[in-house]
Amino acid sequence: MAKYGISDDLFLRMFATGHCHCCGRVFKSAKDTNVDHNHKTGVVRGLLCTGCNTAIGKLGDSARGVERALRYLIRAEGVSEGEISIAL
Repeated sequence: MAKYGISDDLFLRMFATGHCHCCGRVFKSAKDTNVDHNHKTGVVRGLLCTGCNTAIGKLGDSARGVERALRYLIRAEGVSEGEISIAL
């Protein structure tokens, strides 16, 4: 936590949600979490499970990378973009 400049108190408040801030998977323990942060600014975004943290990193740590992956999956599954609903 010191690596990302957050206090134990802030970590515990974030952890109190009980789940990954991306996919919703329930954390089994505090050790089961990853502090997600913007690699350019260092700003902490939330707590993620290892799967989500790894996926976002592999997609370039950007919304643009995630969007490209989503568009790829939409095309591959033959779903029209009009059928996809994303609440932002």
